[in-house]
Amino acid sequence: MMCFVLLGSFVFAQSEWKLEKDKNDIKIWLADTPGSPYKTFKATTIINADLETTYAYIKDLNKITSYYQGISDVSDIKQLSENEATYFLELEFPWPVKTRRAYVKSKASPVEVGAYEIETVAIPTDSEKEDRVKVTNMSSIWKLVNAGNGKTQVTTIAHMDPAGSIPGWVANAFVVDTPFKSLQNLRRILGK
Repeated sequence: MMCFVLLGSFVFAQSEWKLEKDKNDIKIWLADTPGSPYKTFKATTIINADLETTYAYIKDLNKITSYYQGISDVSDIKQLSENEATYFLELEFPWPVKTRRAYVKSKASPVEVGAYEIETVAIPTDSEKEDRVKVTNMSSIWKLVNAGNGKTQVTTIAHMDPAGSIPGWVANAFVVDTPFKSLQNLRRILGK
């Protein structure tokens, strides 16, 4: 079962979305996040693969590092049910920023005919790892919708407080480049 991103109430509480990037049929919007200095992103594209293939790939936790930009490791996966799991994510940032580590819970489910959602949220843990900054505020959602003709519309919305001090240029680059490169990777992998 897969990851990424929790749909918390923050998704609906955003200020106005502002289009930041529209390139190669991938669009990235940013919005202010109430109570946080960090932006929330929304990214969307069409994948040249059918809904079930796309869902199975994104739901597979062992595949996260193959497409999700900045995630270098997924470990200690505990399957709670067919569609729920907990696990650790290692999040890489450009030097000089230290690697981040988050303990998350994900849940995948159909939401209507021809659509799935995969929600992920950071959850409390006492586990610490040397040379890793603990992330406790992260959430995201992937929404996958049948786009017809064997294609899938993929939308991901996410917010993360990277914890600790992080240069503004790194945070700002991360919030646009990460979803853009991740969706590019998915299209390359699934769009045969």
